[in-house]
Amino acid sequence: MRHIDEKAIRMVEDGRVTVTWTGDDAGAGTVDGDTDTYQVQFSPAGRVCTCQAGRHHRVCSHAIALELAVAYALV
Repeated sequence: MRHIDEKAIRMVEDGRVTVTWTGDDAGAGTVDGDTDTYQVQFSPAGRVCTCQAGRHHRVCSHAIALELAVAYALV
């Protein structure tokens, strides 16, 4: 999990996350990953990402990056 967190922080710091929508504890956007651009959403119900890990309902760095980007924007 630490690797995922570090990768997510790097993507946010590098400006690879675009937040397109935020709501009550939810958000959507795109994340430029290492190999492709992914569509990402999160809400209290869970996370959705178009990457391979996300399609298998696993936690991915793209979803964490979007959540971090939204959180940083609220500070």
